[in-house]
Amino acid sequence: MRHLERIEAQFHSPESAAAMAEARGLEALRNNQATAAVEQFRQAAAHWDNLNRPFDQARVLDDLGQALRQTKETGQAEAAFKQARDIREALAAQLEDTELKASFLNTERP
Repeated sequence: MRHLERIEAQFHSPESAAAMAEARGLEALRNNQATAAVEQFRQAAAHWDNLNRPFDQARVLDDLGQALRQTKETGQAEAAFKQARDIREALAAQLEDTELKASFLNTERP
C-alpha cells in the first residue's frame, strides 16, 4: 500500500487516484470494514468511468457489489453487479471472434 501511496503522491494523476481508491477499498475489505470499502470502490468506479476505462470500472463494480453484500445492501449490490455485466457485454459486443467473445464473457467474477 505504501508503494501506491508514494506513486499517488508523486504523480497525483487521475489514474493513480483511481488505483489508490481501489487499493484502499481492497484493504478495507481485508480488514472487515465493508462500509469503508464501499465508499472507496464508488470513488474508484467514478474515476475509471471519467477516464473512459470501462474494463477497470467493471472490475471495481464487482468489488463494490461484494462490499455491498457484506453491508447487507443486496439491492445496491445487484445493481453494481448488473452495471459491471452490462459494461462487459458492451465491450464483448465489439469483438468479432465468437470464441474470443465467449472467453471474455466467461471472465465474469460474481
